Amino acid sequence: MNQHQLDELLENGVIDHATAERIAAYYRARQDGTKSNRLLTIFGILGALLVGLGIMLILAHNWDQLPRAAKTILAFVPLLIGQGLVAFTLLRRPERVGWREASGTFLTLAVGASISLVSQIYNIPGEIESFMLTWVVLSLPLVWLLRSSMVALLCWLGLTIYALMTGFDHDGWMLLWYWVLILPLFWHYRTILRKTPAGNFTFLHHWMIPVSIALVLNTGVWGRGEVLLILVYSGLFGAYYLIGNHPYFRRCPVWSNGYKIIGWIGTLVGLLVFSFRMPWEAIADKSDELFLHLFTTPAGWLALLVNGLAGWLLWRLHQRQIVRPQTQPVAYVFGVLFLLFLVGNLSPVLGMIICNLLVLGLGLLRIRRGIEEEHLLGLNLGLGIIAILIICRFFDENLPFVVRGGLFFVVGIGFFVANYQMLKKRQRHAE
Repeated sequence: MNQHQLDELLENGVIDHATAERIAAYYRARQDGTKSNRLLTIFGILGALLVGLGIMLILAHNWDQLPRAAKTILAFVPLLIGQGLVAFTLLRRPERVGWREASGTFLTLAVGASISLVSQIYNIPGEIESFMLTWVVLSLPLVWLLRSSMVALLCWLGLTIYALMTGFDHDGWMLLWYWVLILPLFWHYRTILRKTPAGNFTFLHHWMIPVSIALVLNTGVWGRGEVLLILVYSGLFGAYYLIGNHPYFRRCPVWSNGYKIIGWIGTLVGLLVFSFRMPWEAIADKSDELFLHLFTTPAGWLALLVNGLAGWLLWRLHQRQIVRPQTQPVAYVFGVLFLLFLVGNLSPVLGMIICNLLVLGLGLLRIRRGIEEEHLLGLNLGLGIIAILIICRFFDENLPFVVRGGLFFVVGIGFFVANYQMLKKRQRHAE
């Protein structure tokens, strides 16, 4: 409860001054306690990381002078220390978030260090992909044992690295481990969404999960129909943007909504790429294979799945009047691109023109909303979108230099005039 709400209750006679003071003191104490716990968690994790790295560096400096028996013992020392910290946390500090996160982080690093040291001591052959997978599998139980979000984030990172290593150079079936092992991580994500929806670790998951899936989604589907990956990412960014419009994110800071930010930027970048003629000509050249590959290749199946998910999300949010074409046109772009992609072989020029108009429309809409809301950042963001579109057209060989220069001149004047008018409007309201 903020001061404005307390003042409103006082003015309406709901509470007296003494009650207001007690409420304010309660929330101040609660906020101070939350900040203290947050700092303890952060410093605990940093301490665990630094101590773990320090032990590794000390061992590395004197490693060659040690006999094999000593090396073997030292290889298990970090693991034993980490297990001791985890046991102490579970027995004596089970409700302390800082202890759970710090001990879990240290033990996770110790597991990786012990595996690598033993492999080096006894010259055990193996690939780094197998090492990453083993490391993640051994660390996963800590996510539930300690309810540790930091360990979950490290597992997400490890699985992403593993998938990127195996998805392009190995049999695609090895990539299934990524999709199998993220299922329990999603369960932990669901848990922290319910228990700590405004927690920092929850916000970090909002970024880690979409980034990880976006990086991994194109692995393992190479072969036939690679051009369909364009549809895959168009649908994926559309789905991200729609997830980011869920009512839950209205209670969160704007910067924490990784789904919406990544979806918005990804959709805009996709439109800018298709504002050129070259991608449409490439689609037209393979038009005879597109429909066949859409239903017979992994890339095609993935494109149908992702776009189907985005379509279902759009329908749900549209039914609840959360998403509307006039206020959030970005949410509908994936569907437009899907249709243009399927008919792009009929008229590549038409697809290019529509994409240019869509980018221009998004920029103009952002400018209008910035003016209506007196939001200077939103206004400049809209002008920036139009400026980027003009920069893209600068590299278009079909436009003469006079036209290119004129477009830059007009946008530059627009930046100056729009910001000047906005600042004058704010000054008048302040007076």
